[in-house]
Amino acid sequence: NMRRGSRARVSTCGTEELTFVSLLKACAHKKDLVKGTKLHAHIMQKGLLTERPYIASTLISMYAKCGMLVKAQEVFDGLKVRNTMVWNQLLTGYSQFGEDNMVLDLFNKMIREKANPDDVTFMIVLNICSLSGLLDKGQMYFEMMNTVYGITPTMQHYTCMVNLFSRVGHFDKVINFIKEMTIPADLAVWHTVLDACQKWRNLKLGKWAFENAIRLNEKDDPAYICMSNIYADLGMQEEANKIEVMRLENKA
Repeated sequence: NMRRGSRARVSTCGTEELTFVSLLKACAHKKDLVKGTKLHAHIMQKGLLTERPYIASTLISMYAKCGMLVKAQEVFDGLKVRNTMVWNQLLTGYSQFGEDNMVLDLFNKMIREKANPDDVTFMIVLNICSLSGLLDKGQMYFEMMNTVYGITPTMQHYTCMVNLFSRVGHFDKVINFIKEMTIPADLAVWHTVLDACQKWRNLKLGKWAFENAIRLNEKDDPAYICMSNIYADLGMQEEANKIEVMRLENKA
């Protein structure tokens, strides 16, 4: 897991590295490109970029957050060694600015160069597929994650896929996918389904998602509101009112 690995790397890196990383993060937060560029020059003078992947990934992140994707790409292209963390930062940068094609092209390049994508990489890619309604690619990457790279899907990966199936109106796939998940669906999954049911006016699936959501949390306001809206949109005002009464009773 990249996130665990990142923590381990931070704890073992030197004081100088930690200082640069924290300063770069501060520049990213303030979107202070002037100071960030000076830090970049200082890091290059000390020859730290090629041998310190954590500094490189933070520098890429800083440029991306400041909207300088060209500079982020330049830093990336200049690296002799690129670990997964570095790839993920550039992927994140492009995804934040809606550069969907660049994300997928970069991911395919990552595969070709035999770099190892991790759970975070696949989260970025699946999210792009979900938001863009890329059904075939999303299914292919989800399958690849487990069969090729041995990565166990997390709830976030599952939610992305449910969102993708729901967005394109493949409700049979939604039902089968949720039933086959290796971990029980959480509220985020049921909210995703309910939102799609409101969009597609799918009452049957909406009721199923609603029942599962309130089974997890009977005080879950979004589930009641969404179910009430589904009924109202279908002209079933009496049923919509009943859901609202239920919401207020369970809130007490």
